[in-house]
Amino acid sequence: MLPPEIFDSDSEEPEPDPFMLLREYWNLKAGAMKKVRMTPITELVASPWISCNLFRRIEEHGGDVERILIAIDRIEDAEFWHGKRLGVTTFLKDTMFPKFLNAEWEDFKKDKR
Repeated sequence: MLPPEIFDSDSEEPEPDPFMLLREYWNLKAGAMKKVRMTPITELVASPWISCNLFRRIEEHGGDVERILIAIDRIEDAEFWHGKRLGVTTFLKDTMFPKFLNAEWEDFKKDKR
């Protein structure tokens, strides 16, 4: 027989909302980043486009939200973006996100953006 706590919905922590996690981590990094000017995510920026692309990137990486956070951590290492402004919409593009995640900095050229 299974213990009753398995059926207790209060015993499990709810899954974090991926958008809220992205927003909190992005804004934390945006405040600390020195080389790249990351545009903070506000309530007004929470568009369907961002949500759609966020969930698409998560799905592409086996449902692992952690991969999004890893890519955010690598933004400052992308020399191409030093001194430039980066918004979350550009970060989540299917052509840009893998470059951050896989540290493919040599592919960052103006004609390839």
